[in-house]
Amino acid sequence: MLLSAGVACLGLTTLAVVLEPPFSLAPQDAVSAPANIVLRGPILVAPPRFAALDEHAPPSGAPPLSDAEAQQALASAIAAAEQGRPGAVARLRTLAEAGASRAQMYLAKLYESGKGVPVDSAEARRWTARAADAGDAVAMHNLALYYLEGRGGPRDEVMAASLFKRSASAGVADSQFNLALLYEAGTGVDRNLVEAYRWFQVAANAGDLKARERAVSLETRLSPKEMSGAERLAAAFRPGMAEPDETVLIPGAATIAESQKKLGRLGFYIGPTDGQDTPEYRQAVNAYRKSQRTQSAAAASAGQP
Repeated sequence: MLLSAGVACLGLTTLAVVLEPPFSLAPQDAVSAPANIVLRGPILVAPPRFAALDEHAPPSGAPPLSDAEAQQALASAIAAAEQGRPGAVARLRTLAEAGASRAQMYLAKLYESGKGVPVDSAEARRWTARAADAGDAVAMHNLALYYLEGRGGPRDEVMAASLFKRSASAGVADSQFNLALLYEAGTGVDRNLVEAYRWFQVAANAGDLKARERAVSLETRLSPKEMSGAERLAAAFRPGMAEPDETVLIPGAATIAESQKKLGRLGFYIGPTDGQDTPEYRQAVNAYRKSQRTQSAAAASAGQP
C-alpha cells in the first residue's frame, strides 16, 4: 500500500511520500476476497491509496499559523532538506523534537526514503507515531499502515483499525475507504457489512469513485433498512463530529438481519428480520451477550480445581 502526505507552510507545498508498496504474499483465501482487493495473508489491502495533507488544517502540535517565524523556520528546513543542504536534517529534527507535527511527518519520510539519513522504517514509524499522538489525522492514517503491515515494528490489526477509524472520523477519505475494507473483511474489527457500507458511502460522498463501486457491490447483501440507515448516517457525516453508535451484531453475523435471525432462533429476539437497528433488537443483543458471559464464567468456574 502506498500513501502520501503534503506539507503546507507559507504557501509552500512539499510532497512527502511515506511508504513504498510492500511486497505481496501468496493469497490464502482468494475465493472470499472481495473484487479489486489485494490479499496479503489474512490482511485485505486496497490498491494504492493517497492522502492529501493539504486537505486538513494543521493540528495543535504544528507551529501556530500566526507564528510566522516558526512557519518560516519549518518551510526553510524542508526546502533545505529537499536540496540536500548540510545541517537540514538536524534543523528538522530540532523542530520535530519541539513538537512540530509537520516536521515529524517530513522526518519520517526521510527515514523511509533514505534521503539524508539511513533508511530506517522503525525510526520513520516512531516519528509518525509522534505526529499521530499530536493529533495529525494523516499521521494516524500512515501509522495505521505501519501497524497493518508490521513495518518498522510489531503488526497489530486492532490498533490499525482503531487508527483508521480516528483518521476517518477526522475526514481522511483514504482512511474511510480502508476502514470500510477492514469491516468488510473482519480484519482488526468484527466483520460488519453495514459499517463497511456506511464508510464506503462516506468516502464516496467525498468523491471517491472506487468507494462508490464497493458500496454498490454490497447492496445485494444488505436489507433496504440496513442500507437506508447507513446512508442516512453517511449523509450526516461531518469531519470531527461525534461518531454515532456502531451497528451491533452477534458473532457469526455480518449484517443486522443475519443477527436478528440468529437471535430469533436462540429465543432472544421476537420481531421482524428486516435489518432495522431498533431498541428491541439491541436489548436482544445485550441479553445474548449477558448469557454468553454467564456461560463463560460458569465454564471457567467448573474448570477450576
